[in-house]
Amino acid sequence: MRFEETNDTIYCRFGENMNTIVCAEAAPVLAERIDTVLARTPGGNVVFDLKETRYICSGFLRLCILHGKKAGKERFRVENASDEVRNVFNMTGLTSLMSPSQ
Repeated sequence: MRFEETNDTIYCRFGENMNTIVCAEAAPVLAERIDTVLARTPGGNVVFDLKETRYICSGFLRLCILHGKKAGKERFRVENASDEVRNVFNMTGLTSLMSPSQ
């Protein structure tokens, strides 16, 4: 997992496999980084970039929902999802979290 901050946006870039163990390890790091950015920049944006991600578990969907609520629906989005990952978002009804271009 990598982070990049530009202006009022934090980009969270994830690895290929976001399984249960990886998500559990990532959760506290994600929370700390995102909380710090949102505290420093009220109204900041949170982007989960899934360009490299090929597998997500339900724990990853939980992270999306949690941080989507924290940032606010208008300021959270998921970008660059593969077809496989996009299908999971479709099946769970969470496509509203995805970038409009998805």
